[in-house]
Amino acid sequence: MKKSTSPFFNEKRKYPFVPRVITRKKLANSNFKDYIPNLISPTELLFKSWKNKAKVFRDIRDNHGPCSSFFIGNELTITAFSPDLAYEVLVGQQNKFIKGNAWNRIRKFAGDGLVTAEQPSHLKNRRMIQPNFNHKKIVEEYSKVMVEKATEKANFLYQSNKKLDLHEQMVSLVFDIVLEALFGVTEKKDSSSVRKNMEISMDSVERTIAAGLDRYDFTPLPVFKKFRTASLDLHEFALSLIKERQSDENQKEDLLTFLINSDMTPQQISDEVLTIILAGFETTANTLSWIFSYLHANQDIYSSVVSESKKLIESKNFIEDVNDSKLLDSIIKETLRLNPSLWVLPRMAAVDVTIGEYFIPQGSNVIMSPFVTHRDGLIYNDPDSFIPSRWDGDFEKNLPRGAYIPFSAGPRKCIGDQFAVLEMKIIIAIFSSIFKVETVGKFPEAAARGTYRLANKVKIKIKNHNV
Repeated sequence: MKKSTSPFFNEKRKYPFVPRVITRKKLANSNFKDYIPNLISPTELLFKSWKNKAKVFRDIRDNHGPCSSFFIGNELTITAFSPDLAYEVLVGQQNKFIKGNAWNRIRKFAGDGLVTAEQPSHLKNRRMIQPNFNHKKIVEEYSKVMVEKATEKANFLYQSNKKLDLHEQMVSLVFDIVLEALFGVTEKKDSSSVRKNMEISMDSVERTIAAGLDRYDFTPLPVFKKFRTASLDLHEFALSLIKERQSDENQKEDLLTFLINSDMTPQQISDEVLTIILAGFETTANTLSWIFSYLHANQDIYSSVVSESKKLIESKNFIEDVNDSKLLDSIIKETLRLNPSLWVLPRMAAVDVTIGEYFIPQGSNVIMSPFVTHRDGLIYNDPDSFIPSRWDGDFEKNLPRGAYIPFSAGPRKCIGDQFAVLEMKIIIAIFSSIFKVETVGKFPEAAARGTYRLANKVKIKIKNHNV
């Protein structure tokens, strides 16, 4: 059987150490079995995880505390659900953890870019790419594409008489912004094809991430065959972008040109291109879908957004004023608190680690969950309710370290967080200055898969402000 795939599809991850896989048998015979955190047998994982894994982890935290141990398949997993534990894993003792096996399925189609790379290559490439995401560049350059695309999408929605799918519209908008602003892709056919292959790849990852399923990667089974094909198509798309830009005498001054003029190989550039496309569209589109769902369900807040947006759109300093909007900022923060796209942040202990009273043996999988930590009633009053006003004043400054981590934290924090936040503010303001988005039916259910997204399609209607 032909094995045409992207370069990383069939490559095994090489670690700077040999992970100590801790099976039940090995744990029973170990000298640290009495030191690991509370070992449980969570039946919740068996009977509820197919519905919403994030809520399962919350149940585990509520019933067994912030740090407990259990086996997923035959691998030891330890939770780090409190702010102090999450902070230590992500920041305080981050050099003792690696991203680990959980990210290898994504690596098969996105390569070894910023999301999946281990140290030291991650830190080296992050430092090199970081200037392309500084505040000034985002505000002065990328915002122009954000405004253009948001206005174009707003006009399309305003003129449409159909009930359209909310998430699909957000995905197409954010995807086009990322492709054009960072990589100069303006052709709709390219956008549609790449988006489709990204969605196929993410869906394949979610359906094949269980331990042992990688043995079927080169079988004719449909989900694995689609995964291989989409992976190769994405890789070839990225390489074609690179070749076209290299032969262009009038190169645009964007991220792609920057990468080409660096000391990266074509394969390394391809990996970063695919990684940034992946990280830049799915999470932001999810958050926007949740935002408009929450606004529709809270009409008093939505009315305030409409009033502010109408003022902002008339401002001579639109970008600066939108970026400084406390109201839009609070709505985005509260949405990310309740529904963080990065709802789970898995790691692997590279060495034996002690955090506070908890011992974490080398080779253990460690799970942090912003979804769980963000809903801690000791930190957030009425934690399950949408209350943007909670972010007024110095609320965020007074939070414990690790209590709010929608973009992760430390050296692995999302490099494009400022890009995404300004993008969302611009989209909300432009849309709300022209119309209201009305969702059809009940408030959407959630699906905690690769990202925290709407479980089902949610149809929307566009409501004219004058009606």
